[in-house]
Amino acid sequence: MFEELGNERELASSHHQLGNLAYSRGNRTEAKRRYRQALAIFEELGDRAGIARCQTMPGDLSMDTDRPNDAVRLHIQAFAARLDIGTPHARDNLDSLLDLRTTMGDAAFAGACADVLDQENYAALSIMLDDLAGELLSGE
Repeated sequence: MFEELGNERELASSHHQLGNLAYSRGNRTEAKRRYRQALAIFEELGDRAGIARCQTMPGDLSMDTDRPNDAVRLHIQAFAARLDIGTPHARDNLDSLLDLRTTMGDAAFAGACADVLDQENYAALSIMLDDLAGELLSGE
């Protein structure tokens, strides 16, 4: 329907929601396909919030399918985009990155980050993750 009406933003959002539905039902292949469709439309529209949203779910999917390096890359990209546009959802990506660092171990996580970040940005991310870990441990 949105395609017929030429409403690309809603079409992209629909693909994203259908990806979420497929993901929740365990159909990873369909979820990835839908996320890719949504991402392509959001990129065409220049919708940075939509792009970040479409990078987050495949990041989660990569975590679930034992592809942690891909998950790190996607969550870093989404985190950076969300920080840039000032959306509160950046915390979701930071939580996922902390989970990835814990699961992968510091060395493997640092290696995955090196594919995306320079040393200065990696150091800044590490500080944020350490702060978040401290918050979680103290129950704040």
